[in-house]
Amino acid sequence: MKFTPDKPDKPGQPEITDYDNKSVNLQWKKPQSDGGSPITHFIVQKKPKGKSDWEECGIVESLDGENDQISFQVKLYSSDLQTKS
Repeated sequence: MKFTPDKPDKPGQPEITDYDNKSVNLQWKKPQSDGGSPITHFIVQKKPKGKSDWEECGIVESLDGENDQISFQVKLYSSDLQTKS
């Protein structure tokens, strides 16, 4: 018999814990249920203004067992083909 885990619950609503003109710190609570299999990562998505589709913009590894909240920092840079600000 093969074990097939259920889909994990959604993580908590992301909260901005700090920000400046180039970065933002996000935090959210882990899902109530992992569906029977450890959560290995969270996929971060963005939806540009005026668009209907969400786009993947990052993957955050799970810190399973450390606490019930995940925190990480996002940075924003301007870029052309040769440099970044």
